[in-house]
Amino acid sequence: MKGNGTDESAKLSQMLFDIKDNKKVNEVAFYGLEKVIVDSTLEIKRGDLIIDGKNCELSSSRDNDIVIFNIEATFLRQEQAKNADGSLQFINGVAVMVDIYEHYNNVNIKNFISINEATAQTFVKSKSCHYLRITDCRFDGMKLGFDLNDCYYTKLNSVYFQGTYQAFKFENATNAFNVTNLKILGAGIPSEIADTTTGGNISGCSFEYSAGRLMLTDSFGINISGNYFEGYDEHVVDSYITLGLSGNDESVRGINISGNMFHTGAYQAIFFKKSCRNFYYGK
Repeated sequence: MKGNGTDESAKLSQMLFDIKDNKKVNEVAFYGLEKVIVDSTLEIKRGDLIIDGKNCELSSSRDNDIVIFNIEATFLRQEQAKNADGSLQFINGVAVMVDIYEHYNNVNIKNFISINEATAQTFVKSKSCHYLRITDCRFDGMKLGFDLNDCYYTKLNSVYFQGTYQAFKFENATNAFNVTNLKILGAGIPSEIADTTTGGNISGCSFEYSAGRLMLTDSFGINISGNYFEGYDEHVVDSYITLGLSGNDESVRGINISGNMFHTGAYQAIFFKKSCRNFYYGK
């Protein structure tokens, strides 16, 4: 690759395809590359992989709204479900079928710089990738940093967002996540945590301006501690943390918010919308 700002989508996609079944290759590094443009999504189709940017800039072309890295399980086939004793399952004489997928777990993406507009790019989109780690990255302009669905044991650490619209979105059992040492600054919308349970942690982060907010719904067992919040304008920033959304079956429970610094610039620190239970707020 040239690494001089030309579109390298085809070469990178071919490289990822070539190592798909080669377990001897467990790390890809962007040595000596200054700027790499990708104008089509890079599909990661294997697990146990480190992708190290070596502080290379990896971005789409200006205003090109694409996903940079996509990690999604591959459908293989359907099989008949089995009971605990190994016998085949039937309901009313009809075979019970289950979908079989190949999952790609234990992926580590680190040391990337990405520069674009706040209307373009999702850096990582992932579904059912467990033990996903994204660390030591700097983003200047980003529509959505991380869009995660059903990703257990996710780790985000030492990521800097400048001029972002939305930093992260966790949905559908993105459980046991650990978000630490993030800096989020931008004019945008809150990061969202929805339908997510057990063991989530957000600590040591800085949340600033309208993109530096959090919204939690239908989630429980989450710790939010030791963070800094600053809104700059209470006419723009309504609340730093919103718990619970309208709806009959949505709620947040078992949330610990303690040891945070809520600075000036927001109308209020925490807003309870609906159905918030087992909530603890400490000084």
